[in-house]
Amino acid sequence: MDTMQQVELLRAACCIVAADGEVTPNEQTAIDRLADRCGAGAASVRAMLDLAASDPKFVDRQLKLVGADGEKIIRMLCKIAMIDGKVAPEEREMLDRFADKAGVDRAVVVRSLGG
Repeated sequence: MDTMQQVELLRAACCIVAADGEVTPNEQTAIDRLADRCGAGAASVRAMLDLAASDPKFVDRQLKLVGADGEKIIRMLCKIAMIDGKVAPEEREMLDRFADKAGVDRAVVVRSLGG
């Protein structure tokens, strides 16, 4: 995964964890690890989380560079959504939206969430 795809994954992950209005400590840790991989600083991460929670246009702009890695990215986003032990309905809805946008069958989301 190149740097742009890693940043895109980070932004999408911010949208997933912020979807239910609460970023748990485990979710924050996962976000911080993704940020470290692509070199994003704490201020950038905070801005992404704030935008993900408050700006529908920000959410709509995510996952544009998925390409051939779409299924892999959706599986990774599902792991992030489950990191706090539960997937809120808002997080599930966001996962489905991103799967559609990435051209990935929603069955991948279901399987990745253990359903």
